[in-house]
Amino acid sequence: VEARPPLRAVGTPAPRRSGLTCCWPLGDPGTPGFHFCGATPVPGKPYCAEHAQLAYVKLRDRRDNVA
Repeated sequence: VEARPPLRAVGTPAPRRSGLTCCWPLGDPGTPGFHFCGATPVPGKPYCAEHAQLAYVKLRDRRDNVA
């Protein structure tokens, strides 16, 4: 069996999330300015109120947007 070279990390690992802040990603993950929102999340959700409105679309709203 041929030995393989060791794997090397590509990119920067995402910062550890505590679950106590909004986890909406902002920016391109491949850039130094990438970060998460960090605002206080809606109870029981991973996002703040602003980003929860973007992430969770009511079924009726989805039907209205169908062409």
